[in-house]
Amino acid sequence: MPTVALRFTFKPNEKINHLLDACGQMTQQAVEWALDNRKTSTHTIVKALYPTFREQFPKLHSCWAQKAARTAAAIVHAFQRRQRKRRRKEEGGRRERRRQGKWTASNQKGLGLRGQEHFPLGVGRGVLNGSD
Repeated sequence: MPTVALRFTFKPNEKINHLLDACGQMTQQAVEWALDNRKTSTHTIVKALYPTFREQFPKLHSCWAQKAARTAAAIVHAFQRRQRKRRRKEEGGRRERRRQGKWTASNQKGLGLRGQEHFPLGVGRGVLNGSD
């Protein structure tokens, strides 16, 4: 069944523009606060900034203040994730494991025999059946 796409435009609306500007300001304030205070929890951001948002924008419904805090938390989480990835790249790829050796079935005791089944945690068939 073919997909139907409709194109339409809205006439400029002053109320919607005011709402979008207010939400943008609240989100920007929440992102700045979260980065300054090293907090990323949505609940913490709402708890800290909700009274301020209600004072600044008394005519807006409370759901817009909460949505701005949720959006800010998502932005901060994404920013921190990208920073971690960039640090890893600068270190030269993936972090090295803390162990010196790489795990293989052949360097484990009792494993590595051909024909023997291997399980993800290195548990052989004999251990599961109760025999050695």
